[in-house]
Amino acid sequence: MVNTISVAQVKSVKLPDGKYKMEKHPLKVNGFSTVYRKLLFNQSFLKGRYESVKRWKNSKVVDVYKTDSKLYIGSLYLENRGENKVSDIIVTDQFLYAIAGNNFIQYQLTKPLLQHLK
Repeated sequence: MVNTISVAQVKSVKLPDGKYKMEKHPLKVNGFSTVYRKLLFNQSFLKGRYESVKRWKNSKVVDVYKTDSKLYIGSLYLENRGENKVSDIIVTDQFLYAIAGNNFIQYQLTKPLLQHLK
């Protein structure tokens, strides 16, 4: 399971004219994502139970899952570059590339993640 939300958290209210509208915007769970060699790299909008608030505010968190077994591999923290936040990623055999504002950033994938790309 990619996240623990199993029921949509949407509440509606009835307007005086009899129409309905959402009381507030629905909870957004995921952002950008990409799949590479049976691994799903998925930006999470929900802070994990054990994640630090400071790290959460200063990074984009990308959770990694195996698509063939639904196994959670781990999380990557892509640090903000000043005001520029990561807006998209692409993954190759050795690198994760990210776009943050006008910056194109290359991250080296390490052995714990590379072993799942085989």
